[in-house]
Amino acid sequence: EAAGIRNVVDRDFGYLRLEDQGGAVVTRWDPLDARFHWPLWAGKRWACQYVLREDGGAEVPVLAEYHCDAFESVTVPAGSFEALRIWRRSRPLLEGDWLDRCDLFWYAPAIGQVVRRLEATVLTELESVQRQ
Repeated sequence: EAAGIRNVVDRDFGYLRLEDQGGAVVTRWDPLDARFHWPLWAGKRWACQYVLREDGGAEVPVLAEYHCDAFESVTVPAGSFEALRIWRRSRPLLEGDWLDRCDLFWYAPAIGQVVRRLEATVLTELESVQRQ
């Protein structure tokens, strides 16, 4: 959560919506952005289409393409993990010249969590792990 915004995901880490501090929906992915497609392995590719709906009316159809290209060691504040590196390329499905947006995720199967994300220019790393 940053600046009072909460990212709501489903049990498979698919992006559903962003909510403000009061629980009002700010952005919705309809039906969702399927950022993971199980099972995962190095070399796997998948894609999904959704409509990005912003509070205030903007609705943009989007194509997101994924490629899990490697299994690598990643060190973050929470520790070192073997993680699958997943590239995400997305673009609006609208007329005109658009730039693709590229993001990276590192998913650690041993703990079932994303341990590092690079979305646009924002780097997020896992700070701690609580095992049950």
